[in-house]
Amino acid sequence: MSPFGRADGSSLLCANCLSDIDRLGHPVDDGDFHKYISSCLRDGVDLSIFSDEVSKVNAFLTDVPEKLTGLNKAIGEMEHLLVNLKNARDRLQNHSDRARCLVSAPIRKLPSDVLNEIFTLCIAQNGDGCALSLSHTRISCPTLKLSWVCSLWRESVQSRPVLWSSLRLSSQLFLSKPNSFNIFLKYLACSRDTSLDIYYDGCRFDSMSSSKVDKAIDILLDNSMRWRRVHLIIPSSAAQDWYAGVARLRSRSGLQPTRALMGNFPALEYLEMPHTSLPWSNDLSSLFQTFSHCPRLHTYRGSSFSWAGHAFDFSHLIELTLSSFLGRSFAHLLCRLPALESLIVAGFQFLEDGDADDDSLRDDTEPYRSSISKLAVTAKTFQPEAWRFFTMPDLTDLQISAGTIEQFKNIAHLFPIIADPNCKLRSLDMHLFFFMDRQSESLLFDFLSLQPYLCKLTMAVQSDEEMRSFTEQLKPRDGHPTLLPNLCSLELQWEIHDVHASNSLCTSVCELVKSRSKVVRSTMGSPEIAGLQSLVLVLSEHDRYETFSESILTELSTLKEVGLNVDVQSDYE
Repeated sequence: MSPFGRADGSSLLCANCLSDIDRLGHPVDDGDFHKYISSCLRDGVDLSIFSDEVSKVNAFLTDVPEKLTGLNKAIGEMEHLLVNLKNARDRLQNHSDRARCLVSAPIRKLPSDVLNEIFTLCIAQNGDGCALSLSHTRISCPTLKLSWVCSLWRESVQSRPVLWSSLRLSSQLFLSKPNSFNIFLKYLACSRDTSLDIYYDGCRFDSMSSSKVDKAIDILLDNSMRWRRVHLIIPSSAAQDWYAGVARLRSRSGLQPTRALMGNFPALEYLEMPHTSLPWSNDLSSLFQTFSHCPRLHTYRGSSFSWAGHAFDFSHLIELTLSSFLGRSFAHLLCRLPALESLIVAGFQFLEDGDADDDSLRDDTEPYRSSISKLAVTAKTFQPEAWRFFTMPDLTDLQISAGTIEQFKNIAHLFPIIADPNCKLRSLDMHLFFFMDRQSESLLFDFLSLQPYLCKLTMAVQSDEEMRSFTEQLKPRDGHPTLLPNLCSLELQWEIHDVHASNSLCTSVCELVKSRSKVVRSTMGSPEIAGLQSLVLVLSEHDRYETFSESILTELSTLKEVGLNVDVQSDYE
């Protein structure tokens, strides 16, 4: 069959074209003449003595350029045609592969639950793990892009509203890229009635009022019944956006009773408004008033807080983090939080009218019994008013940080809480960012003497000398530990390293460990560690780390062999 034939055997070219191609491919020539030339070349015959033969050769050579030109032109035309045919073939094959993939690709045969897991994983691995991310600098919308792949994926993604329900939004992007607002609306519509996880960054460069920002806040507040986990960045420069949004919500709720009730957050589990530059104010109080019904809320992390002027529903809180509490005492905070287990608070400000009247909290009444088990405070809370009227008998974990020696010297106000015989502290993490004097050292050891049940201690001080003094105090007297007798795990950190003091400190640490660690026999008869079982050292200078690490590990190698955990780290960056 002709190379230019159709599937039915007929040619793609007309008869004239085929004739021209055949003529060019098989030119009429004198075969005997060319054989004669080859013979002459082989036998060495001199044609110059045969004038007739020479004229025939010259005539042949004269015709060659024209014939070569014709052949080259024909070859070029055919090569161009051949390239076009090959491209057409490749395109057809590609279209065929795509079509076959559309109807028979393995991923189209996956069960819907497996496909859903793939989509969920794809979204989770996309940067910040949100279905939609409208940050200051970029737009990321993995769910929307998944819906563009094919009709099957589009139907699958759109049938799963949870894949559209995690939103990372930014006031600045609504200002700089207004079209991003339409993407936000698309996601909100596709998420239907599913609970929403929202991260909203209110920071923006332009403080002027923006209709897009106002509308976004209004839409979010109108969907308050769907909020599940919410993180709001509200700096003081942009706080008015949210304050005004709350005022508009209050107005809409009054005019349209059919709308969701203002302050109704039935699905809200986690709320974070951490900006420390946002002071307590009437406007902030009104914002909290919006959250009047949050029956499932278990975690709140925020800035300044007071009970004044609102009825924020914290009754189900398990974890609470505040930069500052304004009130008459922490008892006035805790008495409304019966389920609270963890409290982190950096500051306290006495405010006489900051709480509702509560006659049960007085010096002459039974103190409130808090259920807190974990407490983290700074020395800014060590005020006599803060620690009145309550006890924490369930407290097991305590973290304390102090920035100045003056603040730390008020730690005595915390003593009555810790000295409660029902309080059995198990873990203490203390960071002191100042150089201690004798009075502060004495207060520290007085405080530690109140912890007979303590098992785990983390102590961070400033200098080698302070750490050496501390380790000396922890050594047993007459073979028996008098300070922290049940200590099992010890972590030591210090900032400034004196090369001349390093050797003595290393020796002191090793002596401390050896004096508080005992090798005993297990029930199986093998040796094991009792007493102090774990030592972690964190050094801030990398140059000292290697020397100190080698010395400690060598000195304590025997105890390590029977189970002592020794970890020397460097926080040098």
